[in-house]
Amino acid sequence: MERADIDRFVAALSTKLSASTVHDRMTLVRSLFQTAVDERRIPRSPVDGAKLPRVGSGAVDEEAIPTREEVDLIARHIEPYYRLSVYLQAGAGLRVSEALAFATQCRRFGALRVREQVSRTAHHADCPDRFGPLKHRTPGAYRDVPLAAFLEQEIDAHLRRWGATPVGCRDVLFARRRGMAGTMPTATTYGPDFRRAVRAAGLLGRDGTPKYTPHTLRHFFASTALAHGVPVH
Repeated sequence: MERADIDRFVAALSTKLSASTVHDRMTLVRSLFQTAVDERRIPRSPVDGAKLPRVGSGAVDEEAIPTREEVDLIARHIEPYYRLSVYLQAGAGLRVSEALAFATQCRRFGALRVREQVSRTAHHADCPDRFGPLKHRTPGAYRDVPLAAFLEQEIDAHLRRWGATPVGCRDVLFARRRGMAGTMPTATTYGPDFRRAVRAAGLLGRDGTPKYTPHTLRHFFASTALAHGVPVH
């Protein structure tokens, strides 16, 4: 393995992944090669000196973050079954795939314990693994998120109306209800519902397209938490 091989690998990753995700992947690759060097299996690491894509500042335009009123509008206009998903993202900072994997087992006293996310192909009947580890985490790793009182009420309201569906060893709140029992919604299948809700709420950009995406709800959570002195890491 030579430096040129690593450069080609980085270039290939960069065509499919964001710069920050490429850096995350290369952290693991660098660690593997460094272990080989430490064990004297190779004289040097081919990763040393490899050029990685530049990561942006990470700053988010304030106009790209919905207000509390706009979050409520989206929740009001989305299919009622998915109302809770909006608040799991905006009120607990869950990624859309984590929100869709939400199960009753996630609840702890005063907190949510997030362990899994739905896989990209969980909506297919032949999907072998509908759930996977959290992004950038190893299998079994989890994170705990404070559970706000209003979010606990939303969870209870969802359970009273729709209950939970057993899928494997968990009781999930967003299993597919119409056809293909046991399959799960994914970020891809959820997207149209979210965009319709944003359109119905009248939250459009200058070009007439939906102003917000599910990811902007995480920005809302982070900005709100930081404004109230709550650490997000």
